[in-house]
Amino acid sequence: MRIIGGELKGRKLFRPEDEGVRPTSDKVRGAIFSTIAPDIVDAAFLDGFAGSGAMGIEAVSRGAKHATFLDINPKSIALTKKNVYNCHIEDKCCVLKLDFFKFLDETTAKFDIIFIDPPYAMAEIGWLPKKVEQADILKKEGILIVEHDSGVAFSDVKRLHLIKTKKYANTTITYFMRSEE
Repeated sequence: MRIIGGELKGRKLFRPEDEGVRPTSDKVRGAIFSTIAPDIVDAAFLDGFAGSGAMGIEAVSRGAKHATFLDINPKSIALTKKNVYNCHIEDKCCVLKLDFFKFLDETTAKFDIIFIDPPYAMAEIGWLPKKVEQADILKKEGILIVEHDSGVAFSDVKRLHLIKTKKYANTTITYFMRSEE
């Protein structure tokens, strides 16, 4: 697993040993960052369900000013910290061992881009965009990206508008943009 673009391009990342952690493939990661390229520079990026931290590190490599990483798995947090440290970007990163839903309830932070890749078996996946909308942590014209199983249907949202869906085998990437009220 490597960083595929930006100033850290080619930097090797440590892979998760936990088979339950499913890193976003290089192909899908590349497609996501091609889609959001105009929006990544100077962005505040949230990597929810961080796993190895590859998405947030890729964001920093491509010009995000800051990345926040969330995960509740202690092994994922340790791996993310190791990858951030190995890339020498600690000053641009915040790694938190915290449940995503608890973070939504407690934070006052606002993000330009939020990427979430929850476990595919998580029952609440269809509600995640609505939860993000209710927490009001996405800036106006910010982008929410959800990596999910292709069979997931999302609940209705008011201020988040579906802008793109792309399917890669059994994985789908869904992009939402926050609009005005």
